[in-house]
Amino acid sequence: MTAFASLPRGVARRGDTGLWLTAGAVGLSLLALVAVLAVLLLQALRSFAPAPVAELRWNNGGTEHTLIAAVVGQDARALLVRGSEWQRRGAEYRRIARADLLQLDWPADAVTLHLRDGREIHLRGDAAAWRATPMPLLPPGPPGFLLASTDVVDVVAANRLTPTQAIGLVVQRAWRFVGGAPGSGGGVYPALVGTVVLVLLMSVLVMPLGVLLALWLHEYAGSGRVARLLRAAMANLAGVPTVIYGLFGLVLFVNGIGGGLDALLQSDVPRWGGGGLLWSSLTLALLTLPVVVIATEEGLARVPASLRQAALALGATRAEMLWRVVLPVARPALLTALILAVARAAGEVAPLMLVGAVKYTPLLPLDGEFPYLHVSRQFMHLGQSVYDLALAGSDALRDPAQAYAAALLLLVVVVGLNAAAIVARNHLRERARELAV
Repeated sequence: MTAFASLPRGVARRGDTGLWLTAGAVGLSLLALVAVLAVLLLQALRSFAPAPVAELRWNNGGTEHTLIAAVVGQDARALLVRGSEWQRRGAEYRRIARADLLQLDWPADAVTLHLRDGREIHLRGDAAAWRATPMPLLPPGPPGFLLASTDVVDVVAANRLTPTQAIGLVVQRAWRFVGGAPGSGGGVYPALVGTVVLVLLMSVLVMPLGVLLALWLHEYAGSGRVARLLRAAMANLAGVPTVIYGLFGLVLFVNGIGGGLDALLQSDVPRWGGGGLLWSSLTLALLTLPVVVIATEEGLARVPASLRQAALALGATRAEMLWRVVLPVARPALLTALILAVARAAGEVAPLMLVGAVKYTPLLPLDGEFPYLHVSRQFMHLGQSVYDLALAGSDALRDPAQAYAAALLLLVVVVGLNAAAIVARNHLRERARELAV
């Protein structure tokens, strides 16, 4: 307190103001993150929460209509309902004005059959009978409609669910969405695997190259003209639009190297020239290389010069000094570079759509078949799943809600990978301080 009081009054004020501004910025950042997570979570629940089923009778132009449908939205003037999807998912939405309603009931025996392809069939009957296998009843659908018991994923009596049962159903559907195969009904497991494998492979490719380039720039190149040009190029490359990297990867990796490999192997079916995991990882590695180099070079600059001089004085060569002294002390900065690279690459979609990511593929890039990691395969990505669900889905309400769920899952993946790197960085930072003392 005495030392602080001895400072000039203006300096104390500036320090205090800076402290409060920093704290405020951190607080706003945390609030923004919480708000984003809350919005994504609330919107995602719309696709998993069961909708109540009503039996409606209304007058439309002098003609009475009767329908059993799920009520997915309502206001003071109208109801938005979704009838049984006999033919196609998302094709049975109706807006019914309350003034036209003649009858609105919520039958306790209302049952919703959820099909494997995402469609829903609403009817009345005994839920236990519909859960029986083989299915003893057939719904009264249009002519030609066939339904096998294997097509039914679950049977829900939505109007009789207790709060505990409703929560359990939401958790079950969310787990099915994360671990299920893709289709019109959802399922992002292949996209989740593809995203994680892509980010890990990109990290393995970019980190050695970025660290070596940063070592050369900081330890060997000095401040010459070539070094200044390279640093300026790195700073400019960090601001290049990502789609440009996609076009570059398409020309160099897919059409150039991949097409050349297919021609050399005389392959009738394009294997390397059709895009794949390896080319996508290399494209993202080039995209994140400037971030890794800049962050690593800043970390190398913070290593005390006394450690370098002590190692050289004890007879170590320059290479030994860099490998055994400088890099271990700078490992927290390397992990910071990795965190920035993962955060930059995990959400990129535009370049991947040009070099390997596809809307649907039945094969995973990582499986139990030798060689286990298939770098030539095309793959699915969570970012592209978000795009497809939000803008190209067949259901105007459920697909956008599932897009929020996929975005939330992508955010969880990025935060999880970054959290693991942050924990390791903090541990290594303590060891680096011990070495520096």
